[in-house]
Amino acid sequence: MIGEDKETYKTAFEYAIRYFAEKDPLKMSENSGAIFDPKQSSIRIKSLGQVFDVKYPEGKIVFNGSKYMPAWNW
Repeated sequence: MIGEDKETYKTAFEYAIRYFAEKDPLKMSENSGAIFDPKQSSIRIKSLGQVFDVKYPEGKIVFNGSKYMPAWNW
């Protein structure tokens, strides 16, 4: 279970964030149908009926228009 072995997933998550930060946000938005806002330095995505803002390049995810992050169990 994810909650039982957080260190293994933490390493994978950190790798994914570094990989994300190396990419061009405009290209990622074009390829995914998301919207990049250069003023906010965030990528807006819709997933599972929710709208999220992903801060670029740090990868912090919050609900659109708020400072609240989704509850992750890892």
